[in-house]
Amino acid sequence: MLYNNIDTICQFYPFQYAAFANYTPFLHSFCSGNNSFQVLPFGKNKLTLYSENKKLHSGMLSFLRNIIQLILSPAHGWEEISYEGDSAERLAARGMYPLMAIVAVSEFAQGIYAKTIELGALLQSAIAQFCSLLAAYYIGVALFDVFIGRMSTSEVSANKIRTIAIYTVSLLSLIQIIENLVPIEIIILRFLPAFVAIVLWRAKAYLSISKEKEGIYILFAISALIIPWFIVKTLLTFIL
Repeated sequence: MLYNNIDTICQFYPFQYAAFANYTPFLHSFCSGNNSFQVLPFGKNKLTLYSENKKLHSGMLSFLRNIIQLILSPAHGWEEISYEGDSAERLAARGMYPLMAIVAVSEFAQGIYAKTIELGALLQSAIAQFCSLLAAYYIGVALFDVFIGRMSTSEVSANKIRTIAIYTVSLLSLIQIIENLVPIEIIILRFLPAFVAIVLWRAKAYLSISKEKEGIYILFAISALIIPWFIVKTLLTFIL
């Protein structure tokens, strides 16, 4: 039988995962004395064994993979994100915050291209960019918490709300990194936030938005996440 060699699997693949189909009982442990393994049900007759030491969908590489999926196919990207169901705290710690830090660091590349720019000015600009992204996240989460329930056909969890904000801010961070690293100003980069709006639009199924309120939703999402980022960045750049 397939499951006679579970001990062998645990011995030789302690940091891997194994998928088992057509096996209905929910097993609490496969390996005696090894508490790092968990069993997750996926459908009626399938469960997945994986190790906490190396989870299949964790880490920044997995986060970046989802970002790429959102860029190539936003609808499928949100389906994948929904399927994985990672916690917002994990996504922020391993994805969004590192990208925001890269945004701030990449601003100093302008000092290489334009040597007349002072270090103090670069530091102020880096702070403005980082703070604008952080403000967009918290403003977006606060507004979604209050209003998204009026547009959805079902209750939207706090984790989903924060996940939407995390991936939106991360896409804006990538746009800012590109702008910082490009030595010349390219007008088309100014229109890239419009693509982020498309990604938000394709999240309507992820958030269970009712068909009657899809138009209101996209206007709200842009106003809650993209516009605050632009306004705060402009204000901070002017003030600093």
